[in-house]
Order: sequence, then C-alpha cells, then structure tokens
Amino acid sequence: MVVLVAASSCATTPRFGGQVSRVTSPNFDAIGDVSPHRLEVEVRRLETLFDVFTLFFGPGLAPTNRLRVVVMNAGEPAEFIEGAGGFVTTEAFEPLIITSVAEDLLAFSVNTHELVHAISRRALPWQPRWFAEGIAGLFEDATFERDGSVKMGRWSDVPSWASLDDLFSWNDRIPSQEETGRLYATARALLFYLANRDEPRLQALLEALRQRQSSEVLLERLFPRAERPELLERMKAFVAEGKYSAWSTRGASAGSSTREADLAAWEVLLWRSRLFFVTGHRQEARAALDEATRLAPMPRPPALVAERVERERLVDDAELVDSPLVHLALAESSERSLGEQLAAAAKATERLPTSGLAAHRHAVALRKARRLEAALAESERAASLAPTTPEPIFEQARILSLLGQCARARSTFSMALAATESPDPGWLRQRRGEVLAACEDAP
Repeated sequence: MVVLVAASSCATTPRFGGQVSRVTSPNFDAIGDVSPHRLEVEVRRLETLFDVFTLFFGPGLAPTNRLRVVVMNAGEPAEFIEGAGGFVTTEAFEPLIITSVAEDLLAFSVNTHELVHAISRRALPWQPRWFAEGIAGLFEDATFERDGSVKMGRWSDVPSWASLDDLFSWNDRIPSQEETGRLYATARALLFYLANRDEPRLQALLEALRQRQSSEVLLERLFPRAERPELLERMKAFVAEGKYSAWSTRGASAGSSTREADLAAWEVLLWRSRLFFVTGHRQEARAALDEATRLAPMPRPPALVAERVERERLVDDAELVDSPLVHLALAESSERSLGEQLAAAAKATERLPTSGLAAHRHAVALRKARRLEAALAESERAASLAPTTPEPIFEQARILSLLGQCARARSTFSMALAATESPDPGWLRQRRGEVLAACEDAP
C-alpha cells in the first residue's frame, strides 16, 4: 500500500459510511458517500484521464476488469489513515484507489502519479523502476480546466541529480532516502527530456518495453554507457533553459457511466472492513466484518462468505455456497488440504477466466503440487491478467528457481522488485531467500 498526499488541503482523511452509491463506467467501478452527482463527476474525470493515457500508451491499455475506486466526503474525523487525503493499494491484484473530495473541489482529487502506475502497467507490465517513476512524474500534474480540457507535462526544477548509471541500476538496490529523491527527480527529467527533445528514442523505448526486452539489451541499445555523461549534461541544459511544451488535451472522451442502487448496510460495513484491513487496522476490520455478517441476509451473500474465508479462515458456511469468490478464497485456506486447495483453485480459474488472482492462486497450488511446468504457464498468465501487482512475477521467479533456470529466475525477481514500492532491506532479504532458495549456490 502507498499512502499519498492528495490535492485537498485537508489534514485528515474522512469517515466512510452512511448512504453509499455506486457508479460504473467502462473502466472504473466506484462507490462513495459523496452525492451521486459528485461521484459521477469523479468517474467521468477518471475516464477522461484514462482516454488521455490511452493516446500515449496505445490501445492495449484496456483492463480485463474495472479498476475499483472509493470516494469519501472530506472534512470528517480521521479514521483509516492519518495525514493524507488519499492512497492507492498497489499490492492488490485489482488496484484500489481511495480518495476524498469536498463538494466544491474543482481539481481532481486522486494523485495522478499513482493512477499512472496503476494504469500504465496494463500496457507495459515489464517496467524498470526508473521508467515507472519517470513516466508517472511526466503525467503527475494533470489538472482539469474549466473548459473540460486536461493540462499536464509542466516542469519543476530538479533539486539535485543522480548519474544515469545510478538511475539505471535502481532495480538492483535499495537507495537511501536522500538518493531516492535524486533518482525520482532524474527519472522524471529523463522522460521529460525524451518527450520534448528526443521523441524517436522515447518511442523506441516504449516498443522495447512492449517486447519485454531485457534491461541489459535495452539500456545498451538506447542508452549506451559511453554516451550517458553527455546525455545527462544535455538534460541539465534543457532543464536550465526552462523551455518545454505543456500538453493541453481537448476532445478526450469522458465515457459513459451508470448509477446503480445504493449499497445495503451490510455492504457498506463490508467495504469499511476492507478499508480498515488494507490500512492495517485489523481489530476494527474484524469488528466491521462481524457486524456485516450480523446484518446480511440469509443465505449469506457470496462476497461476504468469501471475505470471511479469506481473512478470518471462517469456513463454517463455505460449503453451502457454490461461488467462484468462495472457491478463490478456499484455494489459499490453511483449513484445506493441498488437494482441496488445488481443486478450489481450478474451479475458481474456470469460473473467473480473466481474474489474475485466480490464475495466481492456481499457479501457487500447482507449484506446491510440484507440477512446475503447468505452474509456470499459469503464473505467466496471472502476470498478464494482473500487470499492476508484483506477486505473479515473484511466483514466476520462484518456479523458475525450482526448475533450475537460475539466471532467468534472478532476472524475473529483479523485474518483480521494480513493481514493488520501496521495499525495506529486511523484507528484501527475506523475499529473495524465499523466492530464490533453490538457486542460492548456483552460478
């Protein structure tokens, strides 16, 4: 999870509850306790940004599932997180965008930097860290004008620079906080320079990423080591000139949206439980889930049963519900044998053919059953269905390690790290040990 400072000046995040509406559009599924009209406005703005990003990344951007969004009224007491107006869960298989708005707020309230991360990985699942942060920085200042257009691509100074050698090795290490600031600024400056002064190289870079070329091949072809000091000086001179083109989009489609019925009380409590859970408030999450269970109709709705199995390992009524969501939860339940987990994962995959999470859990079950070739194919499918999360890529690395393909396993592990937000050193050591254990002594 990444916690972000949003556009609002509010110091705290709001409560979420009361009357909650749902609005769906071609690419987003939003719920919120703002007015239904305001929720529709937010969804239309999301669709406009999505259309802008499609113009840049190409038509392959369309998601297999709608991105989920929670919009909360601003101005209420803090409840889920302190000191921020919104955040995005980037670890989820289906990213969850959470933001707060005031009814009179004109600026779009989701931090566009993180929205670019969530969306761009659908078009370019394999992104080195320097590209991911650079491209997000290029688009992050998107502002909606009163005429409906969107402006982006305006520049701010680089406080300090990193070398391009250090920038391009970002995937392979965890920099200090001070160096991280330099890397972010230099990544943005590089993409900004390419967009304004060297578009052919930018297009070649995008095509290389679409083809999933290895970092070594890509860098040596497009950014030869001998040229990097001179390129950095050209970037610095370009920034010092202060001459650039901000983009103003007109005619971007806002798409259509549909307002559905208000959520029932148990559904609101289920969402409150999810929000508490992703923000680390486990006791409050369980209390809200218990209250949702008390208020829900009988037989219990599949979404509620699946949540109980997923988080609390409560399988008391799971056998009574033939739902892909419940099969998906049982596929990882420690209350079930490996054979039962594998059968549940296969059922979930069959019923949810476009679910990255279902494919991932099927891959994990196949790997545990030592069906490694089938597990590798399923993990690759999971990564293509859920390009915004690193988990399927970590699983690929683990399976490759078990297959003895150590060079490929290490390269895949490095790509998974690029999609992971600032892991701490302890976590990184533990994860590398788990994933690459079979390759520990291999050359």
